[in-house]
Amino acid sequence: MSGHELRRRGRICFPSVRTPSIRQHCRKIGFCHGVCRLFEYMMGRTRWIAVRVDFGRRLHDGDMQWLTIRSETQNSDVAETFTLSIFAFPRQSPIMSESAQFLFVCCQIGAEKTCKQEILNRYPGLKFAFSRSGFLTFKAVDTSIRPGSFQLVSTFARLWGWSLGKTNSSDTTELAKNVAAQIETLAGDKPFTMLHCWQRDLTMPGKNGFEPGISPVAETAGQILLEAIQPRLPGLRLNRPSKRGELTICVVLIESDEWWVGWHDSAMIAQSWPGGVPQFELPPKLASRAWLKVHEAVLWGQIPIEKGDVVAEIGSAPGGAAQYMLERGATVIAIDPAEMDPSVAEHPSLTHVRRRARDVPKRDLMNVRWLVVDVNMPPSYTLEVIRDYIETRKLDIRGVIATLKLPDWKLAAEVDQYRQQFVNMGFPVVRTRQLAFNRQELCVVALRKRFERRTLKSNKFKKPRRQEAVSSGDSLPENVDVPPQGA
Repeated sequence: MSGHELRRRGRICFPSVRTPSIRQHCRKIGFCHGVCRLFEYMMGRTRWIAVRVDFGRRLHDGDMQWLTIRSETQNSDVAETFTLSIFAFPRQSPIMSESAQFLFVCCQIGAEKTCKQEILNRYPGLKFAFSRSGFLTFKAVDTSIRPGSFQLVSTFARLWGWSLGKTNSSDTTELAKNVAAQIETLAGDKPFTMLHCWQRDLTMPGKNGFEPGISPVAETAGQILLEAIQPRLPGLRLNRPSKRGELTICVVLIESDEWWVGWHDSAMIAQSWPGGVPQFELPPKLASRAWLKVHEAVLWGQIPIEKGDVVAEIGSAPGGAAQYMLERGATVIAIDPAEMDPSVAEHPSLTHVRRRARDVPKRDLMNVRWLVVDVNMPPSYTLEVIRDYIETRKLDIRGVIATLKLPDWKLAAEVDQYRQQFVNMGFPVVRTRQLAFNRQELCVVALRKRFERRTLKSNKFKKPRRQEAVSSGDSLPENVDVPPQGA
């Protein structure tokens, strides 16, 4: 008997069932050990069984699931018919798995096709369903893709969750009421404590001053939603970084009259951020957008750059990334022939080496522990520069933060090869992501040792200015580590 058959609420006939198989399927659909043992007791000794299974979503008096089994058994010449109702706490996700058949994915505008192809290639059990600029949905045709047992791994998916569908109305208040009704049907007495409401990207990050984050439109809509949902979920908070495992309601504003609703369990670092965009307070002046990119990379990659660490940055001008590293207390060697922003160049902990990366002598780099690379060249050139520093100069580099430009989206198909090249250079922990503040590019975080990717201390939440916001200290991996060759 398959888990799919068990969910169909129909009459199932099968010969001589092995009890370990029954127990395995019961656990797979979310019922705890005690329920599985009841299945074993009830069904294990029968030769032929006809069983009807009915599922219930919840009980009003507790966070529980229920099912009713009507079984007709025949042992030798004796026939029995009986009914058994079972109530159980869910084993993993408190949301009934059969109710979550669709996934939503947010990505950068322009990356939809690349993101879609990556997900479909990696997960044959998903089928493409719907798309708008920066937003995709997929149907789970494989019954193993269910809450509690599935995590989407994707370089180009900024955020993903389980979709409940959309609601349409020209009236914002009516939209909020519709969403509240959907959430009440789903949640019941479930412990939803966080509400994330955001607007899909309007354009590519950095274009015409646009940066992803909580827009004024989303902030207003979030407040209206909060007022509509809080009577049912009084402890609900709005657009704060969620904790690991915290059940979070997601509302994506696709158009002014079209909102999509979903949820996730904040199992990944980016899921703790509303819309997958980290929230932090900006300094009074930014030397460049590189400050945003490297800040997000450090938070997402959980990179332990500490006060006094020496960081070499290749392609540093005008100095945004160096500015962030200096704020963390690091000593920075900025390698770039171009001019640096005066506010960064005058910092006492910065040394500006006005040379090409390959012309810098090894003696100037002996104490470097972290390498940051962001050059406006194809990935092949960037990887050659990194390889020169790691292998030829034999520097004791703990980790690398590299930005790989994608002048052609077709280069996205080579991401696995790029990751493997870092593994070959001696970095067993390699993660890739198109950051929220990336443009047509992606970020690679490569660490020499696994234990060095530890949790950073979270900043206290500060109410962000427009398009700003704070990080979560969640350290659960978001992308699969590539093992070294031969492992």
